[in-house]
Parts: sequence; C-alpha cells; structure tokens
Amino acid sequence: MTEKTFDPAARTYYLDTSTLSYAFNSATGAAPTPSPELAALLPWVDRVANGANLCLSFVHVAECGDRHPASDGDAYARWLDSLPFVWAMTTEEAEHREAEELLKRSLGLIPRPSFRPFRWRGRSFASTLQEARRETWGPLKQLASILTARTRSDLAERAAHGVSDKDLLRFVASRTRLLMQRLAEDAHQRLIRRRDADYLSVALAADFPERFAMLFEQDLTTMRGFRICEAATNVLIRNAAERDPGSKAERRDLPGFTGDQLHAMAGAGYCDVFTCDWETLKWVGPIRKDLGLPEPLSLKNHPGGASGFVKALTAT
Repeated sequence: MTEKTFDPAARTYYLDTSTLSYAFNSATGAAPTPSPELAALLPWVDRVANGANLCLSFVHVAECGDRHPASDGDAYARWLDSLPFVWAMTTEEAEHREAEELLKRSLGLIPRPSFRPFRWRGRSFASTLQEARRETWGPLKQLASILTARTRSDLAERAAHGVSDKDLLRFVASRTRLLMQRLAEDAHQRLIRRRDADYLSVALAADFPERFAMLFEQDLTTMRGFRICEAATNVLIRNAAERDPGSKAERRDLPGFTGDQLHAMAGAGYCDVFTCDWETLKWVGPIRKDLGLPEPLSLKNHPGGASGFVKALTAT
C-alpha cells in the first residue's frame, strides 16, 4: 500500500476510471485501448502520483468491483496500490467538513475557502475493493433509472396541478435555504461535540443558520459538492423531460450516471485536473469555469483525437 498524505502545495489530479484504465491496459494488454497513443499515459500517471496528488475515491473502487477477479480486476488494484495516491473523502464526510468551514467563515473565523476533500485512511485500494465486491455496485447503477421514473411522475403531477416554472423555482430556492440552515445547525453540533477551540472562542449569534445560508447564496464557490450534486440532478430532470422512456440515449447514459455524478462530487469542484466522459463534461465544465478551474478533459470528442487528449492531459 502506498497511500500518502494529501500535499496542499502540490497540484491535484482526479482521473476517471476510463482514463486510469487506458494507462493500465496499455501496459498489460488486459483489454484493448481505443488508440496506441494512450500508452503514453502510463509513465505520466506514475509521475503524477509521485510528484503531485493523484486522487482516488470509493467510486473508483466500486467501478473496479465490476471487474471479475479472474480477469484484470485484482491486477488493476495491485497497480493502483503500487502508486502513491491520496484518498478522497466520501460525499458525506466532505459535505460535513465543508459545512463546518462555511459556518466558521460566516462567523469571521476563516477569511477564505481552504477546504479540500482528501484524507488519510490507512487502507489499500485492494482491501477496499474486497468490501466493494461484497456490497456490489448494482443498486447504484440502477439509481438514475429509478430517479428518472420518479421525475417523470413528478413532472406529470406538476402539469396536472398547473404549477408554473416561477412557482417551482421559488419552492426550490426556499427548500435549498432551509437545507442550508439545517446543515449549519448540524455543523454547529459537530463542532461543539469536538470542542473545536476556534469555534468555541467566539460568541455565537442566534441567527447563525441564516448567516450560513446567506453566505452560501452570495459565494458560489462554497459547498461545491452540493452544487455539483444539484447540477447533476438538474441534468437528470431535463433529460427525463426531453427524452423518450427507454430511448437509446437513456439505455446508454443512465447505468453510469450515478457513478459519473459521484466522481464529479468527489473531484470536479476541487482538483486542478479532472477527466470524465463527454456527457459529464457538458454539465461539469461550466461549474469548473465558474470556480476558476480548467475545463475537464475527455477522450470522446476531443478535437485532437486520442493524441490531442494525451497531449493536453500530459501537459497539465
């Protein structure tokens, strides 16, 4: 196991499973790669892992769990464990820590955002993979299909009751504000239980949940994982409204949608370099632009083809 501690002074890289697989397959021949140019990714990934922060999440593990142990799954895990990598927090861990930072910022304890969702776990990729295989990835692969069906039902009910777009937006804004206030109250309780010295040093105003929600609304760089989750939900709603049930596009996109969303929540809002598939790039790209981060990179539809993708990625 070569897990390492996150280095805040180094660049951060979050490569999706496809990109990591291109590097692995080019070295082992375990599976064909779309282009021979992708072989250049193998030594580059090694350099990134040793000289920067190569970030992996439980989504990488879950997707690897789909690989049969008798094929290349275990070899792929051993390869990743040979690299010095950094674990990303789970989505719940990240939301809790980010909410605590935002609460402290709303009280003037922290001047600017500094949260990065990475932590030491003391776990190898291979050992975590065994847990993922026991849990299975199947239910999460079905989640987007279930949510799409529910969304279509909600859209039909909304139309039947004549709910306008304006009314819906007002409801969503109100719901989000209440959720932010609840996150502030939960963060307050965690900080009290931990006896956080900085937090306990200030007099807490009774309106701290409102201050938290107001800062969230004013500063679009806050609660990044939450904002990415909301953006993914909006994509799912739009697709449910525009696509035919069971269409080719749905059969292609829905099984992997939740994994793509969770990858984005883990790394897209925080990492200097983020790779993903083309459909994810279309909705994650604008968010990263708003955050001042470079555009995501995707092999599919890259204007330079495979060689252009490799050149752009290895130049980061």
